[in-house]
Amino acid sequence: GGQFQPNSVQGVVKEGDATLTYREFAGEFEDGTKYTLRYPLLEFSNLGYGPFSNDTRTSVRVPPQVIGLGLLETIPEDTILSLADPDDRDGNGISGRPNYVRNLNGIGTTLGRFGWKANNTDLMRQSSAAFLGDLGITSPMFRNENCTNAQAQCRASRNGGSPEIAQNKITAITNYLKL
Repeated sequence: GGQFQPNSVQGVVKEGDATLTYREFAGEFEDGTKYTLRYPLLEFSNLGYGPFSNDTRTSVRVPPQVIGLGLLETIPEDTILSLADPDDRDGNGISGRPNYVRNLNGIGTTLGRFGWKANNTDLMRQSSAAFLGDLGITSPMFRNENCTNAQAQCRASRNGGSPEIAQNKITAITNYLKL
C-alpha cells in the first residue's frame, strides 16, 4: 500500500521492519546559545516482498492535530484559492498551491483540504482513507484491502467483512472531528 506496514494479520507476511535513528548536528545561535538538531534516518530491513522500487520515496511523519478540522471544511474554496502563493511572492518564506483531487467516481476534481498533501476533499473521505491506510480497515468508501499486487497472501486473507467498518461509525467519527 501507500504506507509501510511493519505488522500484519496472522498468516500474512509483514512488509518488513523499520528502524528510526537520528544523526545529531550541533550549532550555536548568534547570542552564543548552543543547540542540537536531530535528523531522522529511516532504515528498512527484512523486506517481505523484495526490495523497494527505485521510485519509492519515504518520509517520517508526525501525526497531525485533529482539533478544528470542521472549521477548515467550512472555509470557502475562493478564500483558499486567494491565499495560494506558489512562488512566495509575498516574501514570507512560505509557498504553497492548492491541490485538486480526482473525485472517487473518476469524473472531475475537487479542492483537497485534508491529509499530508491535501489529498482528501472532506472529512468523510479523510476518515475513510485513514481507516484504510493507517489501520487496514475497509469502509463503504474504500472497499478494497490495501494490498499491493505482490501481496497475494494479503489479498487472499480473511477480513472483517466488506466493509469492515459500517458507515454509521465513519459518520460518528467524522462528526467528532467536526467539533
